[in-house]
Amino acid sequence: MLKLSVAVVAASLGFIEAKSCTDISIPISINARNGNFNIPPLSDAIAVAKFAQDFLRAGQNYSASTLSGFTTVTGQYNIAATVCVPSESSSNSDSWQFLTHGIGFDRSYWDLPFNNYNYSYVDVAVDQHGYSTLAIDRLGIGESSKADPTSVIQAPAELSAIVEVTKLLRAGNLPGVKISEPNKIVHVGHSLGSILSYELASAYPNITDGLILQGFSLDGSALPQTVAGFNIQSASVNQPYKFGAPSIISLFGSAISQLGSTFSKIGCFYTAGSNKDTGNIYAQDLADGYLTWANLGANQFNFLAPPYYDPEIAEYTEKHKEPFTTGELLTLAAQPTSAPEFEGPVLVLTGNEDAIFCGGDCMAGGGNVLEMVGGAFPKSRGFKAYVLRGCGHAVNVHLSAGEAYRVMNEFLGEEGF
Repeated sequence: MLKLSVAVVAASLGFIEAKSCTDISIPISINARNGNFNIPPLSDAIAVAKFAQDFLRAGQNYSASTLSGFTTVTGQYNIAATVCVPSESSSNSDSWQFLTHGIGFDRSYWDLPFNNYNYSYVDVAVDQHGYSTLAIDRLGIGESSKADPTSVIQAPAELSAIVEVTKLLRAGNLPGVKISEPNKIVHVGHSLGSILSYELASAYPNITDGLILQGFSLDGSALPQTVAGFNIQSASVNQPYKFGAPSIISLFGSAISQLGSTFSKIGCFYTAGSNKDTGNIYAQDLADGYLTWANLGANQFNFLAPPYYDPEIAEYTEKHKEPFTTGELLTLAAQPTSAPEFEGPVLVLTGNEDAIFCGGDCMAGGGNVLEMVGGAFPKSRGFKAYVLRGCGHAVNVHLSAGEAYRVMNEFLGEEGF
């Protein structure tokens, strides 16, 4: 079986693993103009299916039809993050990559432990190219603070969180780590993380110095097939021991702990949450409105392009998947048409077989749908579109990930980062 090995490639080039990483929690205050959406509670499978049917109905904009107005959302939240820096200072270590994951993942998307970290983007960025990285869990996801999945965890609130964390990074004022003020910050996103990074450059063109938008285009025509392909379910029903109520764990008590990793593979109870410091099993007790796709088949339909990935990593991503929210779905399409004042360089890198942003073929019709993104950045000093052959939406879990990592970091070097 052919397997990607970033570590082997690095060793052959004379690189050694040298990054120093620290997990931190960043307190922030958000201030966002969120939408008020009048949708019924998603309290059971029938309600969730009805939400999907309404969202997908032809000739109707469900977000617009359920929007009753806007409200300012404020609050104190914690953003989980990982800071990685070269163990020894390099010419690039004052240039930071701000990494934002997409739907279905947490910040580990950028530093996947699968197969001894052979798919790690952070290893390449830090160890091979000498950059520093800050990878976050988006607001409401992973180890970051949770909140109401309809009224709070929307794109504007998540963007506000990214703005506040960027300000702290820019000032060299991240908690729990000692860093200098960065020389430059590049926002690197995947999927929804790319959408948010694009929105950041549009609304705050001076807060970031460059963009890498992975798994992204401005063609949203495949969104209906994406949502339909998910066959969405409540996260707490799909993986009850990970996303459900703590009472589910306590019901079985010590038996669950004794079963350990064996238990994590049983049927629909694919994995329980676990605190990596203590090893204790816990349930996240996610509210109705936290959603996920149905199973591995739905995962493949939207994220993976066979045969261009290791089947074992598909199982891994299904086991470790993260939810998305109704609020995110309802605000996905509200992105700006351009970032007219942003002057930094922009790289768009998307798998040719990306089902979500290219409908399964970025070159269909004889054109390159990624090149269209360049028109949204009229003042960018350098725009590049790269179609990655043999790759689906989740770039970092495909066998071609190493090529993607090389292109991304070489682009930064070419642009003076």
